[in-house]
Amino acid sequence: LEEWKRSEGFEMTDDEANLRVLALGLSNNYSNATKAFDALKTRKATLTIDSFNGLIGGCIKMQNLTGADVAVAEMEAAGFKPNQITRELLLHMYASTGRAERIEAMLLTRPADYDRNPYLWFSTLLIAHMKARSPEGVLQAWQQAVESGAGAGLR
Repeated sequence: LEEWKRSEGFEMTDDEANLRVLALGLSNNYSNATKAFDALKTRKATLTIDSFNGLIGGCIKMQNLTGADVAVAEMEAAGFKPNQITRELLLHMYASTGRAERIEAMLLTRPADYDRNPYLWFSTLLIAHMKARSPEGVLQAWQQAVESGAGAGLR
């Protein structure tokens, strides 16, 4: 469709281009997501949270954790706050790499998000501590979950 549009002289709208970055990034096509994101910036298109989420998701799928952190910083510098998709991508990344301290920082800075789904947060935190092989962290996260009431879903 994209090639046909170009051959007929159509140009993607900014919204279409942002969604394209999201789709490419979340479908393991990181290199094309990066190129599409850079093209958006080059043409001075209006960026959306979708394009940043696509870039972050692509970085995570390629295990480019530094790239994901840079994309988050760039997103925040552009004035966007992480949305639910961003937070879930980051939680997955931090859990799968054992970066429990980053999840704890998210819990401290975004308590309203935790209130919506405490089971998700604490189960992810437990996974991160397990990946990091931190028995003390697992125990502490478990105790926090039980004290907060989220532990009922973890039993």
